[in-house]
Amino acid sequence: MLLTYNGGIIDAADEFSARLLANGWQRVDSTDEQPDEDLSALTVAQLKALCSERGIDVPSRATKAQLIALLTA
Repeated sequence: MLLTYNGGIIDAADEFSARLLANGWQRVDSTDEQPDEDLSALTVAQLKALCSERGIDVPSRATKAQLIALLTA
């Protein structure tokens, strides 16, 4: 079960997740529903890595704004 709290997401076991839910955590049904990230706080290298993790093709000279646009499209 995926749980989220203050932007963080964890995969928790049943007993542990019940305790987290009782303390304000919320269930996330899929990783596609992750809370919005503050992409502007990331570096270009971090944004490129995030694009790579998500299977997004990135032009070699992409700017930070272009990377954020790709990630939020």
